[in-house]
Amino acid sequence: MPTRTISRRSRPSTALPDKDNFRNLPGCPPNKRASFYRSRNLHGIDKAFQEKILTSKICSVIDLRGEEERKAKEDDLSFLKENGIQYVPCGIQDILHYGDEKGLRDRLSNDYLDILFHHQDALLSVFQNLARLPKPILFHCNAGKDRTGVVAMLLLGLNDIPKEVILKDYHRTEENLPLMAKEGYIHYKGERPDFVCHAMKKTMEETIDYLLRKTSYRKYLLSLGISLKELASLSLFE
Repeated sequence: MPTRTISRRSRPSTALPDKDNFRNLPGCPPNKRASFYRSRNLHGIDKAFQEKILTSKICSVIDLRGEEERKAKEDDLSFLKENGIQYVPCGIQDILHYGDEKGLRDRLSNDYLDILFHHQDALLSVFQNLARLPKPILFHCNAGKDRTGVVAMLLLGLNDIPKEVILKDYHRTEENLPLMAKEGYIHYKGERPDFVCHAMKKTMEETIDYLLRKTSYRKYLLSLGISLKELASLSLFE
């Protein structure tokens, strides 16, 4: 791997609101290295965001956006290549980004359920890459809220992280959205219904409750076609 040009310090703190919506998934012991991180897209990343990526020793990036989104705001592929970080596009075309928002029926959780039950081939590809790529892995969509939130929820649930911790992690994005909007990374105001512009705990709670009435996290992921060996590779820490 090429020499990384930005200094490495201790793991970055994510206690305060973060304009990049960057963090490792909760549940990793302090003495272990986190396997998975989440964030906004990697378009136009500044030195501070580059530092977060390098300090966390990210080895792979999975981009959950569709082709049109990637072309409109391409990840900083030069930065990734220079630092030996693998980049894998793995798009999920959900209702919110590629369908008719009327189909959401005023509930953002309906978008998440659409992902879970109508985009299973895409999720299979995502989780096979999460299992196979060198870790730590950073995954993201646009704001790091919806598609990223669903993937994070499944990873956390599989690792027996309590629901309240999953909801708190999801709600961290709500705390970060004002800073992201200020920086111009997201443009919600006046363009989308208000209910899709937030990351409220209730939204993810509705999603989790529906999923767990049908199945378990483990059974759901196995139903996608994930192998037992791949499933065993989805630990939150190395």
